[in-house]
Amino acid sequence: MAVTPRFAVLATADRAVYVTARVLAMSAAVLLVLSLVLSLSQAGLLAAVILCWLVGFWFAMPIWHRVRHTDLTPR
Repeated sequence: MAVTPRFAVLATADRAVYVTARVLAMSAAVLLVLSLVLSLSQAGLLAAVILCWLVGFWFAMPIWHRVRHTDLTPR
């Protein structure tokens, strides 16, 4: 996803809102296009799968990676 040049100066919460809005917009666009080609239920199901995939790769994988590579041993 291309980001605006101002993305670097946004606070963490603003970045999360920006990315979430982009992911939802992409899912809505997929739903719109697929609803023209497929039935509405099939389009909704496929758009939901794509939304889960996007959320997984954008949010869940970095969190999983951070947790996996964080040293949790007490010092």
